[in-house]
Amino acid sequence: MKIALIRHTILSVILGMMLYIVLKNYSPIKDYTTYLWLSLLFLNVLFVILYRLIFMTMQTQSQRAFMPLFALTFGLKFFSTLALLLYLIFVEGINSKAFVLLFFMQYLSFTFMWMYAVWQKSSSK
Repeated sequence: MKIALIRHTILSVILGMMLYIVLKNYSPIKDYTTYLWLSLLFLNVLFVILYRLIFMTMQTQSQRAFMPLFALTFGLKFFSTLALLLYLIFVEGINSKAFVLLFFMQYLSFTFMWMYAVWQKSSSK
């Protein structure tokens, strides 16, 4: 678990640096800077919570319980992220395509990292 969290931290730092560079150089999304940083924080917290949940369950449950748990955590991750995005678009009034693109780039980065960490943990068992 420590290795996955170290990789997660490295990915977060890299995404943070990339986000900083994009926000500094791309003026159409400067109004949404706070929301992009909050979405990065949201995805970080969500990743850690769901990975911890699946890590604890994998230690106590049999291998048969892995797929339903993986599907449940993947669904929770997807729908909570979708709920945040819909909130930002409809309630906060964000109508920038660049914002949505950056948001999904963050989401996909964390999703691939999460899937890799879970796959690596399940194959080492």
